[in-house]
Amino acid sequence: MQRPVMNPDFAPDPIAPAPRRQWGLMTRRLFRRTWALLSMDVIPRRRKHLRAEEGTLAGRVFRGVLYRLAFVQLCIGLLVGLSVAITTHPPHVQAGLTPQDLGIYYEPVTMLSEDQTRIEGVLVPALDARKVLEQKDKILRKRFPAVVLAHDLGGSSEQMLPLVKPLHDAGMVVLVLDLRGCGNSAAGGQTFGLNESKDVLAGVQMLRRRSYIDPDRIAIIGTGTGANAALLAAQQDPAIAALVLDRPICDPKKVMDRFIPRSAALKFLQPLYQWAFEVAYGVNLEDLRADSFSDVYNKGKSLTFVNSETYSIFSRDLTIEQVCLFLQRHLDDNFHPSIGSNTL
Repeated sequence: MQRPVMNPDFAPDPIAPAPRRQWGLMTRRLFRRTWALLSMDVIPRRRKHLRAEEGTLAGRVFRGVLYRLAFVQLCIGLLVGLSVAITTHPPHVQAGLTPQDLGIYYEPVTMLSEDQTRIEGVLVPALDARKVLEQKDKILRKRFPAVVLAHDLGGSSEQMLPLVKPLHDAGMVVLVLDLRGCGNSAAGGQTFGLNESKDVLAGVQMLRRRSYIDPDRIAIIGTGTGANAALLAAQQDPAIAALVLDRPICDPKKVMDRFIPRSAALKFLQPLYQWAFEVAYGVNLEDLRADSFSDVYNKGKSLTFVNSETYSIFSRDLTIEQVCLFLQRHLDDNFHPSIGSNTL
């Protein structure tokens, strides 16, 4: 038997290298597929299969371009509508703390705004057991000043709780509101103070119906978009005695900055955002311009805090003391404000 002979020179055939991609061929294929997609007639016309060879070449290209442009417009419209909906419906914040957690008695209240939106709030009366025992029947016939507190966009009544005890200790009735779409109030879109002003006015009117509140000595304190609502409410109700405003947004362009992402490439969408916002909520963003509130400022009954900080100034003890002193002066029966507003 012949045995196999081992060949020490044996080596397997070398593996042939993979052929290089022909980029020119791939480019031509991509161009042909793009051209076919643009020139395709997407309307089936009751046939089983789409046909790309109907009509002239120019007609097919024209229809394909129109279809794609219509799709782009649809995407832009959906983007604008979604952005407006997200911006005006921030995450729902449920109030976790109440004045009772600060050792203060309060009464939950419900009211309806002008457009029949249900608004919830907490009312802290000026009377307590100690004051009744000290002044007895005399205090029961007394009428007290009152203050309405309005929170910022996406906040709740809990945001304004640091002011409740100082104002209560100063002898004022305090009403803390949950503006529409926030806290326990009815769900709805938030409009940077434009529709929220109706909620603030509903709170003012509710206070005036209380027998122990002086209807001519009611003030409003607002922060952020709540300050916008306070300004608009004072514009509609000149009888409001005083305003304390923390960072009001009185520039429609700054409001639009909350809609438009910080990209110069998307700034062209700003008119679409503004139009969609105004149509959706039946408001006019130009009503927030600072010059439209000149009559309110000229009455000398407003204290305005203007700064670039992101948190409320009402968390500072010194600021709260300034606010209380300002309101005590303006809500005094014998006080007559001078012309001109205060700005800090």
